[in-house]
Amino acid sequence: MSATDAAAAFPYAVHLDIKFDALDLIDVPSLVEACTDQWYNQTLCKVNDSVVRLGVMQGEYHWHKHDDDDEFFFVLSGTFIIDLEGRFVALSPRQGFVVPKGVIHRTRAPEKAVILMVETAKPAGDGNIAWRAYDGAKVAHRGRGASVQSKSFHQAGIDQQPVEAPRLRSAGAGVKKALAALENSLLLGERGIER
Repeated sequence: MSATDAAAAFPYAVHLDIKFDALDLIDVPSLVEACTDQWYNQTLCKVNDSVVRLGVMQGEYHWHKHDDDDEFFFVLSGTFIIDLEGRFVALSPRQGFVVPKGVIHRTRAPEKAVILMVETAKPAGDGNIAWRAYDGAKVAHRGRGASVQSKSFHQAGIDQQPVEAPRLRSAGAGVKKALAALENSLLLGERGIER
C-alpha cells in the first residue's frame, strides 16, 4: 500500500475552526464522547496569541516539524508518545511536553488517548497548509481530513530511547497562561457550574 493509499484509509480529522468563544463553557468529556474519528483534532479556543486544541487519538501521525512554532502536548487520559530523532517521550495523564520549533517529531497513541495541544494561533488564511511533514511531504489541512505522505518510525531509522517527561515549568509563559485558563474552564465544568 502506498503512503497516499495509507493516508486515505486513515484520514486525520483536523478542524482548525475555533469552536468556543471566550466565556463559553468547554465541555471536553462531551466532545470526547461524541468523537467517532480515530485521529481527531479540534481547535477549542483562542487564548491571547495561542490556540488550545483537543486531540482524541489512536494510531500514529506522520513525521513532521513546525518551522515557526513550539507545540505543547498535555495528556488527559491514555498514553501519548512523542517520537523524536534518537528517542521518544511517553506521556501519562497529567504530564506535558514541549516540542520546540524546527524539531522533527511524530506523535502516536497505542490505545485511545485524549490530549490538549497549545500552539501559536494562525490567521485564517494560514491554515490551508498547516504543517510540513518529514522529508518535505506537505500535509494539507483543509477543514475535515488531510492528505499526507507517511513515513513509518522504522523507515526513518530512528532508535527508541526512553526519556523522562519534563515538568510543566519548562513551558513558555504563553503556554502556561493558556493551559491555566483551560484548566480553570475544565474545573468549572466538573463542578457543574453553568454559564
